[in-house]
Amino acid sequence: MVLMSLSFIICHLSFTNLAAQNYTFEGEVESVVHVGENFHLRYHINTLDVKNFSQSSVPDEIQVLFGPAQSVNISSSSINGHNTSSEELTMTYVLSATKAGTYTLPPATATVGGRQMKSKPLTVTVIAGEERVEATQATANNFFLLATVSKRRVSFGQPFLLTYKVCWHPDLPVPSVDDLKLDLQDVYMLPYNETQRKSLKAENIGGHTMKTIDWKQYIVYPQKTGTLHIPAVEVQGYLTEVVHDPFDPFLGVTREIPRKLTTQAIDITVDDLPQRPADFSGGVGRFAIKGALQPASVKENTPVTLTITISGHGNLKMLRQPEVTFPRTFDTYDPKQDEDVNLTADGLDGTLTYEFIAVPQKRGHYVIPAAKLTYYDTGRHDYVTLRTDSFPLEVTPGDAISSDVHDYSGQGDQSEGDIHPLRTGKENMAGGSGFFGTTVYLLLLAAFVLLFAVAFSVMRYRMNSQLDVVQSRRRRANKVAVRKLRKAAKLMQAGQAAAFYDETLRALWGYVGDKLNIPVSELSRENISQQLADRGVGQEVTDSFIAAIDECEFVRYAPGDPQGNMSRVYDKSIKAIEEIERFRKM
Repeated sequence: MVLMSLSFIICHLSFTNLAAQNYTFEGEVESVVHVGENFHLRYHINTLDVKNFSQSSVPDEIQVLFGPAQSVNISSSSINGHNTSSEELTMTYVLSATKAGTYTLPPATATVGGRQMKSKPLTVTVIAGEERVEATQATANNFFLLATVSKRRVSFGQPFLLTYKVCWHPDLPVPSVDDLKLDLQDVYMLPYNETQRKSLKAENIGGHTMKTIDWKQYIVYPQKTGTLHIPAVEVQGYLTEVVHDPFDPFLGVTREIPRKLTTQAIDITVDDLPQRPADFSGGVGRFAIKGALQPASVKENTPVTLTITISGHGNLKMLRQPEVTFPRTFDTYDPKQDEDVNLTADGLDGTLTYEFIAVPQKRGHYVIPAAKLTYYDTGRHDYVTLRTDSFPLEVTPGDAISSDVHDYSGQGDQSEGDIHPLRTGKENMAGGSGFFGTTVYLLLLAAFVLLFAVAFSVMRYRMNSQLDVVQSRRRRANKVAVRKLRKAAKLMQAGQAAAFYDETLRALWGYVGDKLNIPVSELSRENISQQLADRGVGQEVTDSFIAAIDECEFVRYAPGDPQGNMSRVYDKSIKAIEEIERFRKM
């Protein structure tokens, strides 16, 4: 009974602490106001258990005209028999500023759910009183669209952030804008922060304080060196205005006032990468690598796991798998790859983890060589090679397996022996005609000789055919790619997007490597394009194949229907391989 009571108390305290941790205390204020204009300062707390609320310290240039006024909002809902309820307490002040400037409102404090909490400080920009702007007076100077980029010069494959910002005068109401249709050439774009709530800010643009909001943002990966031109775009914006009835001042009609918004064009310089080293992994950004071998001492025929982790930010998904060399007496298996990546303004950020499993067959002391990663560092503007430590491994003798020795000679009890004893004495070899030298014997001998000659010829032909490893790889390239694409199709039907894209990439890279006899370490878009051109493949077919690889590498992060994205990538990959197979010289 005492144990049950203690358990109840512990559970109750845990629930109370968890609930306390879920309390929120947030403040909000208008970002831009005029001198002498009344504005509201509100604090929202998601519980009614609030005591000792205080906000007594504000800048001297801001007057508290009224407050705090307290309001309560309680709501409840029932969905499928599950009842939920919420409650919120709002404390409201009415303020007025007497002088232009940017001011910080210090945090408010309160006892919420039995513990002391405080809000975050807030910032308000006060601008001097001037002639107020109405919606009908809006011009290109007080309502416009601004395009900005995070970098003006990047390296090939290095991402940058493209932002379209809506700006308007503080006197104007919050506008609305039609959807943006942006079509850039020689780039791949991913929407950034599309699902995040857009925050309103106050910025000084051209010497004037404007309200702004980051309307559309994209992570852009340049796919061609030289000058990347981002053209000017034009969209339709709308401001709302309330027109009052002269005969009834309380009756008004809301109407939209359209305005054309046009951005400026932007040019980005895309530098080519220097001469790529032979062991270049394809990575552009900043990365780190580490490895671990578990366990460090095992018995024979016991598996060990070598874990290689690559972390950092950049084009993580374009990195090639690190090479690990195990001793020849080890049985090895295909590595397992796990990823934990997020899309940031600098590209993908996170980790790639590879697990290599090997089974040592013989005792001894081994040292597994260090794994390395060669990538282009965008901070140093040079190639960097990182290495893990080497991995010593001690393999001790395995457990001895004992077995009983049985006597199968039959010298004992002949009734139970499997092998009868040798027969002794003289054997009568006379009598009866022998098979040796007969016509049937000679025919069978001739047949065996003929069969041996045919088998020898067939085997020699197969050996000569297999001597040309390059031709064998080329002949098998299409079959191997088809087998991998069939596996990718099953993954697509199962809805396993990440595994589908990895298998499709392996099919495309493996096919072109076997078909063109390009080692894995030298596989790159430039080498593929050059080899295809040397074999007379048209530029259109080459671009189609490269586009299939690009599409597969990037579309997994694109918004929209995942099944539709996978189906489009699958069809494009099959079409790219079929177009190359049409050339006889291949």
